[in-house]
Amino acid sequence: MDSSRAAACDLSLRSPLSGVHPTDRAPFVPLCIPKRPPLRLAVLWINMHGHEQRARHAIQTIARAIQSDGRVSNLISQHSGRTERIEAVAPTCLHPGQPCMLSAAASSSWNATDVFGMEPPKLRQHVPQSKRRHAIGNFLSHLTCYRRCLEMRPPPDACLVMEDDAGLARGFLQTAPCLLDKMEAVDPNWHALRLGCWGARFAGDCVRPPALFRAQSHPFNKSAEALAPGNGMAYGGAHLTLVRPATLSSLISTLVAQGVMPIDVALTNPPRHQWARKQQSVAEVHSYVSDTPGAFIAHGAASFPGS
Repeated sequence: MDSSRAAACDLSLRSPLSGVHPTDRAPFVPLCIPKRPPLRLAVLWINMHGHEQRARHAIQTIARAIQSDGRVSNLISQHSGRTERIEAVAPTCLHPGQPCMLSAAASSSWNATDVFGMEPPKLRQHVPQSKRRHAIGNFLSHLTCYRRCLEMRPPPDACLVMEDDAGLARGFLQTAPCLLDKMEAVDPNWHALRLGCWGARFAGDCVRPPALFRAQSHPFNKSAEALAPGNGMAYGGAHLTLVRPATLSSLISTLVAQGVMPIDVALTNPPRHQWARKQQSVAEVHSYVSDTPGAFIAHGAASFPGS
């Protein structure tokens, strides 16, 4: 990458950008006239059973984000857009080497024996059951949203998968059509675009300034250069993920073949995790991260009861 592009991405050529809050970076999406009719956008938000306060936060966040802020309007179809709660998968894992039990709601989408087969050996046998439960729940909750996006009729142009502690600026979703136009220009085969991620950024991953990165995996780095949250993990978190039906089937197939792991790690290429299967021959994930002040982690949500 030349120095001008690195500068446009706010990055040094030698080290990752770290410790910079998303609101301190230039927005990726400018106001524009999208090259498409009003966007059919579905918002699928993940919420654990019994977490009512976090559910209220998510509902209010989506309502604000979909409103026009006065500068842009009518970019999202009012007739086919949908907002839907997806109950988070919360398995019960009791014994190493045995399948975890799924709730009735989760069992309607997933078979416990099939899920057990998706677990890498280390996760099945050697990880504490609380961590195993969280990993499976995180992975399956997102894949449940991806499947639901494919089932919707009429099919949406895109789905925003949102965890219930995510934050969106007022009117932000009105800029989604412009964002999708930019992604089509960068990579017509893109699978996932994550917003509001934490962790390190690398200059070599910047594909379109300002602040659009290919989510490549990097060695977990605890050196002095890696000052970002997560001890140097790059492109962490999946609080807000844009996906689209056109490439979702291939994404789901790839993620299932990779096996259970934290979804933010699964959405890097290639996935690099201590639980990952040693021998993998799966398709590439076309995954990206955009830094924009309009999307972020709502840290206050972490203190909600039941969190």
